[in-house]
Amino acid sequence: MAVRKQRRMKTLKGHTITIKNRAHWEKLLNATLDDRLLVVHYSASWSAACKRMRAFLSEVSRKPQFRHVVFAELDVSAEGTAELVEEQGVQAMPTVQAWKLGKCIETVISGSSVALLQIIQDNAGERPEQGGRGSLRRALQALAVGAAVAALALLGARAALKARRSRDETPLDRARRELRDLRRRIETLRKAGRGGKRLGPKDAADRKEKLRELRAEESSLLADVHSLSSSAAAQSRRQGDSESEDEDEDEEDVDGDDDGPAAGGLARLSSVSAGNDAARQAEEDAEEEEEEEDEEEEEEEEEEEAEEEEAEEEGNGSHDKKGS
Repeated sequence: MAVRKQRRMKTLKGHTITIKNRAHWEKLLNATLDDRLLVVHYSASWSAACKRMRAFLSEVSRKPQFRHVVFAELDVSAEGTAELVEEQGVQAMPTVQAWKLGKCIETVISGSSVALLQIIQDNAGERPEQGGRGSLRRALQALAVGAAVAALALLGARAALKARRSRDETPLDRARRELRDLRRRIETLRKAGRGGKRLGPKDAADRKEKLRELRAEESSLLADVHSLSSSAAAQSRRQGDSESEDEDEDEEDVDGDDDGPAAGGLARLSSVSAGNDAARQAEEDAEEEEEEEDEEEEEEEEEEEAEEEEAEEEGNGSHDKKGS
């Protein structure tokens, strides 16, 4: 009788545990009592069908959806496994058992890989959450998504607030806001010219041209503010006069009321005073804006004179070097 030569089984890449003896088997059963699926492959090193089954299970164990399934292999020809093989009633190879909660729920003997895959899919269950890098990565992803949602909500709130302000503000308020924004741009441009870094001739010329354009736009906006302020003051006076006239008419209809004309006169005076106050405030704002504009023009002239003096000094210095 020819004796088959026992060959060492080839190690495949995968998440498969080798069962060496009964103690190892019992330890594996106890470790999978947490509702995880245990797939045990009884194989022989001399069986070609076992080799194909080993390759198939190794490939399945590498799939992400089956990372929580425990795959194990028991070599029936290895020492210390004969008693366990007999106890499980394994007589043909390959034999594959599916265990859950310490009980064998399915047995496939020399079956097809399709049927075995269906058993694994039906009993694997959902993959539990794992700790480590995966949890940290998921936490960071959730944090990034939350930050993005918060940023979008903030942008939406700002846009809604801006739209509401734009809807509620008067033409005069809008003109004053645009004038403030324009003056901030002018101030930023002037500070850039006064920095420690000296601008070249082309950059200096571009800066002056840009300042002239902004100054022209500022003058136009300033004229709009003056015009709108005057219109608002006139409208306020007209409204006050109209209200006082209505009050006079109502009071004339009341018989025996001696205080009616006096009250109407007081209302008229108060409305006229309010209109005068608005006009006076508009004039004061205009005067302050003109004073600021004059001061800025004087500062620009001083800066231009300083730049011209520096250019002359540099020119004289170069002539002196050439003469020496």
